[in-house]
Amino acid sequence: MVQRWNPAPERGTADLRQIDLERRFSVRNRILGFTAVAVLYVCALLLLPMTTGAQQRGETPAPPAAGQRGARGPARGAEPTGPPPRDAQGRADLSGMWMSGGPVGQRSDPVPYTPEAQQKVREFQSRQNIDDPMGQCLLVGIPRIYSMPMPFKIIQLPNEVIFVHEAFRGIRVIPTDGRPHPDDIEPAYLGNSVGHWEGDTLVVDVRSFNDRTWLGYGATHHTDKMQITERLTRTGPTTISYEAVITDPGVFTKPWTVRSGFSLRPNERIREYECGENNLEIIKFQELLKKPELFVDPTRLQPRQ
Repeated sequence: MVQRWNPAPERGTADLRQIDLERRFSVRNRILGFTAVAVLYVCALLLLPMTTGAQQRGETPAPPAAGQRGARGPARGAEPTGPPPRDAQGRADLSGMWMSGGPVGQRSDPVPYTPEAQQKVREFQSRQNIDDPMGQCLLVGIPRIYSMPMPFKIIQLPNEVIFVHEAFRGIRVIPTDGRPHPDDIEPAYLGNSVGHWEGDTLVVDVRSFNDRTWLGYGATHHTDKMQITERLTRTGPTTISYEAVITDPGVFTKPWTVRSGFSLRPNERIREYECGENNLEIIKFQELLKKPELFVDPTRLQPRQ
């Protein structure tokens, strides 16, 4: 039996009236919806100047209700103020999970290079900084390791302070019991550190570096004669101020000071960091070295400050 397609039956007058009523009802609902949205938008515009005015007058908005969440996770109030926490010995406790980026930011004095060291900077820059040891996955030194966008953990014990960095798996164990540098130290990427306390400030003497790190991006090279004095002070419940005075008679005409700050990041954790896996930068650098026409004449460059 052959099935034939039958068109829909013709609608009567009652059906057409029903369809017309449904269309009118749908249009009315849409108009009401658009009106409601417009009213809400106007209310928001009217409330915005009131909120802004309150902030300009210094009024503190009401804190969010318990359990309320912000647009980017749990709501965070103002940074806590007050004295820093203290350990069992009464010292300011540096322990915690930290990241670079305190309220002071990172700044430094101009790099006081000798003329010979400035020429070396120009040569590195003419090669597009492909000589940066970090590009070869070598452990970055001090103070550069603090500027990595990864957390680090400080563990303060009675006779030593331990730094565990996610970046390049850097670890420092700094004795604070008055012992000197050992006699058999060898040149290292992070040098050798001994520390002592001056009030609430941890003062660290670092020496015995190798010359295979840069102090920061931009060809800030150094020699194995470099020595660094670090000063870490916990200035509040969530902040540490950091200062490093760097001396290197091999490249500097005078000590160079770098200042920055650390912020507490209790919700961070140390993750696995593997720089060497699938590192294509080394291959790219080797290929670039075969094309000297890509490099700039070093006499045309000025050292970065």
